[in-house]
Amino acid sequence: MATLTPATDQAVTASELRIHSRIPASTVPGAPTDSELNGYLLTAQRYFELSTDRVFGTRSVVDERVLDVDKADPVFVCEYFPDETVAVYYKSGASWVALDSTKWKLLPNQSVMVTDSGDFTESTDGTRNLRMTYTTGTTADDLAKNAIRCLAAHYYENRESTSNIDIKTVPQSAEAAAQLMREYWGPR
Repeated sequence: MATLTPATDQAVTASELRIHSRIPASTVPGAPTDSELNGYLLTAQRYFELSTDRVFGTRSVVDERVLDVDKADPVFVCEYFPDETVAVYYKSGASWVALDSTKWKLLPNQSVMVTDSGDFTESTDGTRNLRMTYTTGTTADDLAKNAIRCLAAHYYENRESTSNIDIKTVPQSAEAAAQLMREYWGPR
């Protein structure tokens, strides 16, 4: 299972959300802090990442797997779209050792195929013995940024406790924006 680090660059900043939603500066008494707004922004960003199968902002991915060497050519599909910085490691005792790049290759469908597993043994106890690391992410375009700002503003406006009678769901505009992005980018 792939583990993502937090985004190194957020799609929308707290100051952009303040301008968009006319939220007063954090120096004004009672105004939200940047960290509070960043929580809304990251939640909104994650909503659109899941809705569009895209990752906004550069992130590092670590994916550890159990290698089945009985397969003719073990293939491991990357959960996220990797860039050129893919590295493959194998477990040697307690440490991870880089697998020579001539013994694996990145396929056009964004999966990694191990072509020679002679350097390491198959896991007999189910422990992970193969690790892939790579970076992923795209820069959010204006459509994605606006959608994130709008949804984060919705979260901010509806931050108070609510009852079941007046609870508001994710606005239709957010889902409409996600659908537009899916149609624009198409399937992976």
